[in-house]
Amino acid sequence: MKQRNISSAVLIALLFVVLYIGKNAFIPLAVLADILCLVEYLRIIGTDNKGIAFICLLSLVFMGLSLYFSEYAISIFAFAVVLIFAFNILCNNIDANLSVYQVFAMIYITLFISFALRIITNVDGGIYYIYFVMAMPIACDSFAYLFGIKFGKHRLSPKISPKKSIEGSIAGEVCSVIAAVILYFLYSKFNLFNMEFYHFVILGIICSVAGQFGDLTASMVKRKFKIKDFSHIIPGHGGVLDRIDSTLFAVAVSYMYIDIILKLI
Repeated sequence: MKQRNISSAVLIALLFVVLYIGKNAFIPLAVLADILCLVEYLRIIGTDNKGIAFICLLSLVFMGLSLYFSEYAISIFAFAVVLIFAFNILCNNIDANLSVYQVFAMIYITLFISFALRIITNVDGGIYYIYFVMAMPIACDSFAYLFGIKFGKHRLSPKISPKKSIEGSIAGEVCSVIAAVILYFLYSKFNLFNMEFYHFVILGIICSVAGQFGDLTASMVKRKFKIKDFSHIIPGHGGVLDRIDSTLFAVAVSYMYIDIILKLI
């Protein structure tokens, strides 16, 4: 527990430093997180070193192109999927599951992280929006864990994550709304990100819900491959993907919200 707390303190401090520096620090950090998550995941599913190098390079190219040519992002991603299958065929990797798992990695990790980068680069105050989105799953997960331990009686998804409870999930949602309200007043006071109050509340709800599904998705993958953590790079926490699995889904749904509803992208 002490090791976990120390790691948490270091991660929080790092996020505050990045927030202070701004998007010029967040972008390389997000790219680094993308590569680390890909390596963790690809090793778990059985991709060899050549395949890992190819997928990571493809990921970097995709993120770079999608940032500068965002209107062609879907076409670029479709071409990336074709390249993944072509690469495995040329390398005589005839297990179709491997290619499908690799495509999932590009969606779940690279594509979703690219959404965060596009918000940061295209929206005024976008980095504060991303920090808000990141805070929702963290608030939900933390309070759901604490409340679930003491009051949880009904399992949320016993076949995927036996420890998660419905009571904890609901408590986590309530905590996320409270956190969203607090951040609204904080952001408004310092004029960090201009958005109506009800948007903060709605995003607090949908980001925390999406975050819980993101966490369960990661648990489903880990159960499939019979592992506890994706890696042990962060003492007491596991891998990078173990820490941001819920955030990835939250970023995806919030990107749709800010693009379709708020029309800021």
